[in-house]
Amino acid sequence: LGSYKLPEPVVNYPDSEDVAIALKISDRSGTIGSDLLRRFRVIFDYGHQEIIISKGKDYKRGFTYNMSGVDVMTPFPGIPYYTISHVRPNSFGDQAGLQKGDDILRINGTATNHLTMADVISKLHGKPKQKMKLEIRRNGVVKKVSFRIQDEI
Repeated sequence: LGSYKLPEPVVNYPDSEDVAIALKISDRSGTIGSDLLRRFRVIFDYGHQEIIISKGKDYKRGFTYNMSGVDVMTPFPGIPYYTISHVRPNSFGDQAGLQKGDDILRINGTATNHLTMADVISKLHGKPKQKMKLEIRRNGVVKKVSFRIQDEI
């Protein structure tokens, strides 16, 4: 990122359907996620059309990845409502039966309508051997799903 080199960042390559949806919403050409940006102090200088970055306190922190295998989105930006946008094949979330389109109502007992997107993502990253309990809604039916995650790498 600029002159900064970050060893072994975790990356995500969205499928063509997700890219098509993102392009309909805006004219963006890519995403830099919070796991990368949290390592920097970032200033958006709109007047000069520049982004100024400098190392932040988390610059040397290691990268983590989503061990649950569940990616989320919010179909209503600004409203704390989260839907599964992708389930990585053979992941722990997949093995537990989670599906694209499931609404996430609770994660480990915490209602998601009180969480930010960053909170939801952080909770889904999990820690090795952590038990995950999700309450979801699929086609109007509320279900409870649980699984234990392990570090696959």
